Amino acid sequence: MVALALAAAALDAPPTSLQPLDPAPCAGVLDTLFNATALPDRAAWRAAIHAAQHPPDCASAPLCTCGKVRADGSRVHGQTTSELHADASCLLRSVVEGCTLVAASEPAAPPAEAEGAACVGAHGVAPCYLQRLGACSAADAAAAPRVLASPQRIADVRALCDAARARWGVAVTLACFGEVAAYVARPAEAVRRAVHELAAALALGDCAGRVPLNATVAVHVRHGDKLLYHTDGNTEAHAALALAHATARGLRAVHFMSDSLAARAVFAAHLQRSGNETLAVRAVPEALQVFTGESNLSAHRQFLAAPPAAMDQEVLLLAETILMAQSDVLVGPQVSNVDRLVAELMASLRERPVVDDVDNVTWFDRRGGVY
Repeated sequence: MVALALAAAALDAPPTSLQPLDPAPCAGVLDTLFNATALPDRAAWRAAIHAAQHPPDCASAPLCTCGKVRADGSRVHGQTTSELHADASCLLRSVVEGCTLVAASEPAAPPAEAEGAACVGAHGVAPCYLQRLGACSAADAAAAPRVLASPQRIADVRALCDAARARWGVAVTLACFGEVAAYVARPAEAVRRAVHELAAALALGDCAGRVPLNATVAVHVRHGDKLLYHTDGNTEAHAALALAHATARGLRAVHFMSDSLAARAVFAAHLQRSGNETLAVRAVPEALQVFTGESNLSAHRQFLAAPPAAMDQEVLLLAETILMAQSDVLVGPQVSNVDRLVAELMASLRERPVVDDVDNVTWFDRRGGVY
């Protein structure tokens, strides 16, 4: 039988938040991925990214902004992972061109990283789910920061990564972009805690009774506003591909993520029909997630309409993305910003991430864009 591990099952009432950790996080679970593993060919590139965002003197440093912004400083893009990709692609250009990236508008004082801290600018998201882009702000500039063109096409990214390769030695475009994505995706404290609490809820990590993250396959079945994916056949194709990778690589569990509640049952049923009796499926407790995949409305609009008792969905999305990036394999559509981000974060942790797509699309192939 397939074990669908929904961690709330043993509780008297469905939880409205993840359970606080007691006593301490489990080993083998990273909550921040930038510079988290030793990869010698990345050291110079990582140092360049960090140095660009932490100049000795913000007042004299060359500051720059990037991309289309609203009056409040937030970017004109879509949802969280789209905004994150916008910042990552802009950071790539700013490091290569030798300036410190700042938001067009943000508070003069660094905002606190606790829940509820108002934050405008660096990621266009409030409260602050991610750490600030760096030590400087637009207010530090003696003159208006230079405005960079946002690199939105793979040709732009490849050209910038070729320049990074020549100067800092990072050899692969996915690794080059993965490092700037991992830097931008450094989580604030609320998300860091949620990573460990979610790992505990899903029994993932290197503690007794858990499955190590590197013994899992991460699967994302994406519905969203893309009607093409609203089929049982698409979900079953994800299950078949996940099972093939798990069998070939000796993996023990699936970390299953989807915006569709119905897809959970279809996925588990397909594994069961396939005769699998050992591969467990771990998924976020239903009561904690707002399932947006059965509607053509944007997830953001549905998040705003969610009941107050639901867990903060931005925290959940970012925490789960960070966990999935630590799996051995990713199966998910690279047309999705979420899946591209997981692939990029995987690439920041290892030399050659294993990423598979039921449509045989590789990173950046479809639409040729970043976000």
